[in-house]
Amino acid sequence: MEDDEKQNLSDMFVNTLQDLLKEKKEHPKYNKKLESLNVNVNLILENIGDFGIILKNGEYEIVKGKKVDDAKLEIKSNFENFFKYSSREIGDLNAIFTGKLKVKGKRHLFLLLKFGSMLKVIPEKELTN
Repeated sequence: MEDDEKQNLSDMFVNTLQDLLKEKKEHPKYNKKLESLNVNVNLILENIGDFGIILKNGEYEIVKGKKVDDAKLEIKSNFENFFKYSSREIGDLNAIFTGKLKVKGKRHLFLLLKFGSMLKVIPEKELTN
């Protein structure tokens, strides 16, 4: 993969994460979940790079190009599978058990499911509520 392509995919990924988290802050149900998450998570996109997400008291920071310290979860995927997951094309358990998302920190399953909901688009039926 060429450097320009890698940079474009990296930027697209960060923009998508920012949009997903912004969407959660603006939705009462998901904002409550976001506010309850105080965790550091590392996301590794194969062939693109490392990204850290710091969630604290409803605020978030995305660190591009490196992992964050004290991460409770580390999620590894390729670009395509991440977007299938975030668009709800594949579900949590399917993604994990088929290896489309590789997770370190599985002992934090509840945290994984809660954090996973922050990485996915809000279902259309919930947008109207």
